[in-house]
Amino acid sequence: MPLGNRFNPLTAQIESVQNNEFNPATYVQIQEDWIPRLTSGIWNWAFTNTGATWSVTNQQLGAQYPGAIRQQITHSAANTSLSVGNLGTVAQTLLTGGAIRIDAVVRVQAPTTNVTVREYWLGLADTTTATPTNAVFIGFNNSNFWRPRSVVGGVITTGTSVAAAVSNNVWTYLRIEINAAATSMSVFVNATLVETIALPGTALALWPTFYFLSTSTAAATAYFIDQDFYRFQKRFSTVRW
Repeated sequence: MPLGNRFNPLTAQIESVQNNEFNPATYVQIQEDWIPRLTSGIWNWAFTNTGATWSVTNQQLGAQYPGAIRQQITHSAANTSLSVGNLGTVAQTLLTGGAIRIDAVVRVQAPTTNVTVREYWLGLADTTTATPTNAVFIGFNNSNFWRPRSVVGGVITTGTSVAAAVSNNVWTYLRIEINAAATSMSVFVNATLVETIALPGTALALWPTFYFLSTSTAAATAYFIDQDFYRFQKRFSTVRW
């Protein structure tokens, strides 16, 4: 492929490139498609599952979704349970020092009977639990609207937008953009801006993360969330060499 073009895996199109994107001195990228048909994928994703009955499996879900991760839960009784996928052992970044962009494609199944809380958050975090000390996410809770969320020093700030409702059983394209100074974060759903929230401009050390939390008041049959694609990109404010 000649310099000056790139292949966009979301559209399968060749696109022109600005700012010398193929120069590794200027940017870094992590891209995961789960094509190897392993839950660990190319980048060695680790999954931490707590409570109830979880399964994390690799799926082939059609010609355009050749590799996906399915986080599925079956509640045998009333409880709250969590499944976290992360790269905490192999990849870490600082929020400051360059503009960050995260792209992902997910499909959310409707909750089954007796499920009263359903949450999904994707982005960067500093822990494998549902209570990170520091994090930046796009996701939803019981509001059932896609929103931005930041966690700084344990203080959670969640957006209030009602512009993008969660559509069950439909593939959804999510995007996070964080400015180079890490003072603002914008989130997009299906390429449409949803909301922008402020960040403190702190050099937080975080790693790629997504998690699925579910609470049931009694036994509940299985339901799931599919994760088809995750890409992290950072364009450095100052070149490496």
